[in-house]
Amino acid sequence: MSKKNDDCRKSGEQPEIGGGARWSVDRVRKSEQTRRRLLVALEELLLDQSLDEVSVTDVAAAAGMRRTGFYFYFPSKEVAVATLLDELYDETFAGAADFLSHSRDRSAALRDAFDHMWELWNRHSALMLAVLDAREKDRQADQIWRGWLDRFVAPVASFIDVDRSKGVAPAGPEPEVLMGLLLAMNVDCLQRMLRTDPDVAEVDRQLGALTTVWIRSIYGHLDAPGGDDVR
Repeated sequence: MSKKNDDCRKSGEQPEIGGGARWSVDRVRKSEQTRRRLLVALEELLLDQSLDEVSVTDVAAAAGMRRTGFYFYFPSKEVAVATLLDELYDETFAGAADFLSHSRDRSAALRDAFDHMWELWNRHSALMLAVLDAREKDRQADQIWRGWLDRFVAPVASFIDVDRSKGVAPAGPEPEVLMGLLLAMNVDCLQRMLRTDPDVAEVDRQLGALTTVWIRSIYGHLDAPGGDDVR
């Protein structure tokens, strides 16, 4: 221990962080930056290739690494894909916070959530279409997709349960079953828009229709309640 730090110890003051600690922080930061490069490289490669065509070697090379370096961060290409989808999941729920918190008019908050969802899907169109296409013939890709989609069911089903328990929404199909059907409809609509590149007016019509169907399915009519901070 240095004399300065020894004096600090005796006086009860906090000693300086040593060079080893700073090196450790820098190493973690560099590791995260490398991990991010790999994910970005994977998504960029999907712009021109299918998920099946993209190899670990391709991803590593595009990130400026050797193939073996990839496995330091991800055990497989599929895990890297799942990581990208996990990030998209978090961003999707961030955009739906107002709707799920019951703090705003339900229809307006839901439409904002769908606008945000479409922006995410459009920005990550290569990833979304690659996974959707791959799941038709790749069992592992299908499992990744189904697992990702299933994660949306419980939080929104819980939201429906709360509104039903407060008398805000009427009784109906089991929330989990209802959510599975509504999410499947969203996926169909969003992927169709990704493949057809609609204009702004058509996007507005499609997302407006989704909002209407969701509100009617949950509340039985279009007069969805406003924000009420349900507890």
